[in-house]
Amino acid sequence: MNLSEQGAGEKTGVRAVIMAGGSGTRLRPLTDTLPKPLVPVAGKPVIFRILELLARHGITEAAVTTGYLAEKLEEACGEQYAGVRLTYFREEKPLGTAGGVKNTQPFLEGGADEFIVISGDAACEIDLVAALNFHRVKDADATIVTVSVPSPLEYGVVTMAEDGRITGFVEKPSLSQAYSDAANTGIYVLSRRVLDLVPPGEARDFGREVFPQMLASGMRLYSYIDSGYWCDIGDLDAYYNCSMRYAELEGKLSRDGNIVGKNCSLGGSTVRRSIIFDGVSVSSGAYIEGSIICGSVTIGRGVHIAPGCVIGEGCVIGDRASLGPQVKLSAGKTVTAGQNVTDGQPVFSSGGAELLAEGGIQIEKSACEPGLFLRLGAAASAATGSVVRAAPTAGKPVGIMRAAGSPALARYASLLAIGATEQGSDVYDFGTGFRALASFAAERYAVPLVLFIEEQPDGGVFISLFDATGLCPPRTCERAFIAALAGQNRKPELLDSVARVIPVSGVHELYRAALAGQLEPCPGKKPFEGLEVRLETPDGEKCADVEAIALLADVLRAAGASVACTGEEHPAAEEFLRLTISPDGMSVSAFERTALYTCELDPWHIMALILYAELEDKTSQASARRTVQNVVALPCSAPRVLDSLAASQGVTPLRYSSQPSDDSEHGARVVAGRQRYQFDALFAAVKLCRIAAKTGLKAISDKIPHFCLVSGDFDTDFANKTLVMRKFGVPAGDGVCMEYNTAGATGGKAKEGATSGYSSPSRVRMIPKRHGGFRIIAEADTMEAAEEMLALSKKRISEIIAEAQTK
Repeated sequence: MNLSEQGAGEKTGVRAVIMAGGSGTRLRPLTDTLPKPLVPVAGKPVIFRILELLARHGITEAAVTTGYLAEKLEEACGEQYAGVRLTYFREEKPLGTAGGVKNTQPFLEGGADEFIVISGDAACEIDLVAALNFHRVKDADATIVTVSVPSPLEYGVVTMAEDGRITGFVEKPSLSQAYSDAANTGIYVLSRRVLDLVPPGEARDFGREVFPQMLASGMRLYSYIDSGYWCDIGDLDAYYNCSMRYAELEGKLSRDGNIVGKNCSLGGSTVRRSIIFDGVSVSSGAYIEGSIICGSVTIGRGVHIAPGCVIGEGCVIGDRASLGPQVKLSAGKTVTAGQNVTDGQPVFSSGGAELLAEGGIQIEKSACEPGLFLRLGAAASAATGSVVRAAPTAGKPVGIMRAAGSPALARYASLLAIGATEQGSDVYDFGTGFRALASFAAERYAVPLVLFIEEQPDGGVFISLFDATGLCPPRTCERAFIAALAGQNRKPELLDSVARVIPVSGVHELYRAALAGQLEPCPGKKPFEGLEVRLETPDGEKCADVEAIALLADVLRAAGASVACTGEEHPAAEEFLRLTISPDGMSVSAFERTALYTCELDPWHIMALILYAELEDKTSQASARRTVQNVVALPCSAPRVLDSLAASQGVTPLRYSSQPSDDSEHGARVVAGRQRYQFDALFAAVKLCRIAAKTGLKAISDKIPHFCLVSGDFDTDFANKTLVMRKFGVPAGDGVCMEYNTAGATGGKAKEGATSGYSSPSRVRMIPKRHGGFRIIAEADTMEAAEEMLALSKKRISEIIAEAQTK
């Protein structure tokens, strides 16, 4: 229903709850002295805009939940605003969204059966009447107002059926799990019976707890998709853009593109594209561009303020001082005359997200400054709270390992350690090593977060991240990391003890012992006696210079194998096993030659072979009445034949994503951490040697159903990856998946990716890449079918993008 169909101001009997208790840490220093709902958007506090929206839709009674700086908020809003009477409910402790609304239950009982929940710090033009009518027509228990967003990574999103009934929730999804672009606005139409699910006085969250509980119990949850404007003012970039939008629409922009508050003096200065709060004084000769200046700030003569600066309330900037890009000053700070402040964060203009890469953090050579690594160490400490189960606080231990041979890496690792200890984390210094060893250290020492730092060919630095499972941390950790980089986490006010850097010298020996522990005892001889093994790298690098391969060679020789490495002389042999291992120790391929056959295996066929051998061992152990584990963890991107292999042996496969959105896959990831052969080339190599010495690889490979995989990249700068994923296939954990059979596409579901069909059963998985395009993996019974499916999938993606761009 349009507003014109129901007169603006016509009473609906529906009451509203405005959530206004948050501290707005991501908006500091704006919120150093202001509650977030009072932050002005184009000169008007954002909560005033929400109250005007309620009034236009006939809502005249609202409860306001308050917390941070509650007195200021209550004083500013008073007993009523824009004809909406206000009742305040101050929270002495944080109750979450659902707990806060439950606290207002006595107020809500005086209104209609339905009520509206809305955030007091989001600017929007949502049609609340239409949302209410939708809720009533659907006879819903809860209706979530959603809007379509180009990039859903920073939002909670919902998945739904064609009629709008909600089928699932993904909270701030990882890129590979961004199947839906329907962002939860935090605006809900709820029936009062929903409050019966919330215990009084206890912290509960609608999105994380109440709505999933309702969905699981079969209650009616719907998504109302609104096309109106909505902006979650979650960070400074969003605040700036939202303010500029409203100022332009309302004619409040000055000739130089500024928003200027009341009682300001800018005479003789140059100010461009900036937001100036009330009571700011700028002296002659000063230059300000693209910045936010909070209230009652004094800026002296000849001051230069570069783009992206945010100056807190009451700051004083002395004459001829200079502030570099992205400098943020907390409320009340003073910059002395002539001082040059350059400790901003120019690489964090979008919150640090541009540093993120698959599996870690990519730093350009030009950005490798000491201050950055100090902040990265501090961010790692802050992020540990998001990866420690049952202990959600920052300051837990951080591990650091670096690649060998670079004095610069040693300096960077020291700076990371200083930054982490200053935030209260003990640092486990694992010394030098390689990526697979860092993963092992994280899992074996149960470290919440391990950073492995290595140089790149272009002189930049890559930092791999591992949690205590030995895998890449969930998206929640990534978000905490970026939040801390953006300066949103502060040092602990009081540390119980001084954090330390603790050298850990035994990780290499522990790793060797774990590799040797994979061997099967052979009475009277060494387990790999008579086995000829050749080790090499993909690019032919001399193995003596590759720590991972040198370590593996030592373990295999100790087990009796005859090992020849690239760069070493070795006698000719007709029968041998050649293992090609990446220098980081994370990937392996195999080639077996005997007098009768050859057998070549890529990483996925190696995983299938080892899994089959492991399952056969479990079967024999079970027949001997020994206790065996009845689950196996598999990557979501693994071929589907692995599921059937596990099921055929009565073992339950648990799929896990490369980077899950939250901690929901923790159980599967813990199991995966104990199956290191899936992502650790050295563990896989030892198992391959064990199979080769016992039966030969081909004897096991022949028992595995035939499958072929081909992969390719589809490079595009098309921004809306979510649209492509949604139209291409169904959610499948990592990306989307499309399945094909003789009847054509089936749309069969998987957990991570999308699937498609061919004359024989085939599947195509499409995984988005972080910085553009998609990785496409086609799986079929024959190579011909897989290659055709890859080509057809690229064609389909091109069609989806073309259709979207013509609309």
